[in-house]
Amino acid sequence: MRAENLRAIATLARTFDVPVRLSDHGADGFALPLAIALGATLYERHVMLHANDQAIDAPVSSTAHGPGGLRAGGGADCRARHGRERRRASQSSGPTAFRAAVRSCERALHAGRRITPADIIALRPGSGLPADRELDLIGRVLPRDVPAGAPFLEGDLVVQHQGASRVA
Repeated sequence: MRAENLRAIATLARTFDVPVRLSDHGADGFALPLAIALGATLYERHVMLHANDQAIDAPVSSTAHGPGGLRAGGGADCRARHGRERRRASQSSGPTAFRAAVRSCERALHAGRRITPADIIALRPGSGLPADRELDLIGRVLPRDVPAGAPFLEGDLVVQHQGASRVA
């Protein structure tokens, strides 16, 4: 397979601050989404009306429906999926969308069990005890039953002291 040097698209756009195009002479048309992802704003590809055309550029051409064929709107789809440089939680995601929380592993844990590293895992999305409190759990005795995969809660950090309790 011949390298098409698509990384040059971003370099050209950055260096000259101009729209960059790709004149695609690849055999399969696969370069389109890659070129768009790298910043190309214009795309050129040879298109044949019929798959059995014997034109000199047939090996690097597409038909509207054949292998390597282009789909109208493909560029807009690629740009939309490319997204932005910064991630933001959507309104529906809520405040825990990117926060990990500590959960019990694949088995239920019973009250009175001393928690070991093998009992916990940090997963997203997070609800319950934040993942940065994971070390606070290790060695604690569980005050309640925790179902498999369930989040640990702030109350699981309660320390029992001669009839009184406090959160560590």
